Amino acid sequence: MGSRINRIQQRLAKLYIDAFLVTNQQNIYYLTGFNLLQGDGFLLITPDRAIIVSDERYHLALEEFANEEVVATISQDYYTDLNRICQALQVEVLG
Repeated sequence: MGSRINRIQQRLAKLYIDAFLVTNQQNIYYLTGFNLLQGDGFLLITPDRAIIVSDERYHLALEEFANEEVVATISQDYYTDLNRICQALQVEVLG
């Protein structure tokens, strides 16, 4: 049995989406174990990676966050960076 993130990654193609966006704090915590306050970032899951995007307030916590599945990045504008990431990863359909 794979991790929670891995199980989502395996279902993306069946759902006809290129990536899955998680914005609810409880769902982010459930999937990653990282605790963000509501509205302080998001988790983007693609077939081969999971990315937490948050702001500078979480810099130290993200550095200490030990999860080999998840990459973290700091942003000042979450949704501009979401757009940039999706373009770079060629995400056309976001769930």
